Amino acid sequence: KEEHLKTLAAALDAARKSEQKEKTFFLGFTLGMTEDEVSHYLDSLYQSGKLYSYNGVYAYDFTQKQGVVVRVTFATSFHEGRLYKLDCFLEDKLAGNTGYDYLPLLLAFKDVKEKDGFNTYNGKGEDSDTLFYSIKDNLVVSFHRVGLSSVMTYEDAPTASKVKSEKEKEISKKWEQSASEL
Repeated sequence: KEEHLKTLAAALDAARKSEQKEKTFFLGFTLGMTEDEVSHYLDSLYQSGKLYSYNGVYAYDFTQKQGVVVRVTFATSFHEGRLYKLDCFLEDKLAGNTGYDYLPLLLAFKDVKEKDGFNTYNGKGEDSDTLFYSIKDNLVVSFHRVGLSSVMTYEDAPTASKVKSEKEKEISKKWEQSASEL
């Protein structure tokens, strides 16, 4: 493995084993919120004017330093009824989703969050091309592309590891069941 990938692997492994120190992240979302709490929180952000409705979903406008406005929409993931992951889909508000590059948002994140203890690494993603990670304790923020979409993901690493392990066991069990019927 290349040296930077070894460093990244060690950082991700440490994050998976970390206590849940980092709980609050983008727009005030908090790890461990229930689905109802997330729903009410999104509604309150909408009522306060931070979010707006866009194609039937909530959206947020992130204005970059140079004035470009990035539309951010959300997808939440829960484990045992608690929020552990927030995917933020990014698109240039003027151009629409025509392949917005996450790099300016990654650089803004680095500028703002590095002083808070986030370290940034680059690596390879499972479902995407180049991928960047910013990691602090249990919280992993990744920047990646999936097709034309750019995605910024906030994830509690210990819970994500547990979810991945449970999914692998479920797939293995289903495979064994299918194989026995051959």
